[in-house]
Amino acid sequence: MASNIPIIGLNTPPPLNDVDPLDLALAPPDDETPEQRDAREKLEREAIQRSRRIDAELKAAKAMMKRYKSAIKILVLGQSLSGEYCF
Repeated sequence: MASNIPIIGLNTPPPLNDVDPLDLALAPPDDETPEQRDAREKLEREAIQRSRRIDAELKAAKAMMKRYKSAIKILVLGQSLSGEYCF
């Protein structure tokens, strides 16, 4: 008995009629006005800029932590209250 379900292997691309549900969710409405489109695109650009700033802050924080971990720590031993202060 033959089946109409195609067998998809590892090297076989998915069928062209497959639609990504995320693409459908993110697609603009069909009845979008030009003003609504401009507002939506402006919000999207701001979100991208915000995301890039956060990414840059995380990258900088990661670099700082890396430098902190490689810092040399020195323990100074001596007589207490001898007038020397280490900060």
